[in-house]
Amino acid sequence: LINASRIMFVDGLARLWWRKLHPDSFTVMTSCGRDGTLMTKRIKRRGEQSDEDIQAYVKDEIDRNMVRFQAKGLAMVACAVLANAVWVYALGSLASSSTPTWLS
Repeated sequence: LINASRIMFVDGLARLWWRKLHPDSFTVMTSCGRDGTLMTKRIKRRGEQSDEDIQAYVKDEIDRNMVRFQAKGLAMVACAVLANAVWVYALGSLASSSTPTWLS
């Protein structure tokens, strides 16, 4: 439990502080048709695929995914802290009750 929560905590922190850890570039995977036009949800007609439209679409997708990425990181940190809090509480309550009465 401790190792799992430690891994979750560190991974969550990396997701929260990704801006300090990434190299200022992203690799984007997309699909295109035979003629080279991008197949996206927002840009449906072939004539609407200017560079500005594509850049705006990619930026919006990155922003949307980064919000999800950070939210998942926050949830991971919260779960890790909660798992450790439960473990520390259980350990503390067992340690105080495990002393035999004849030793007191």
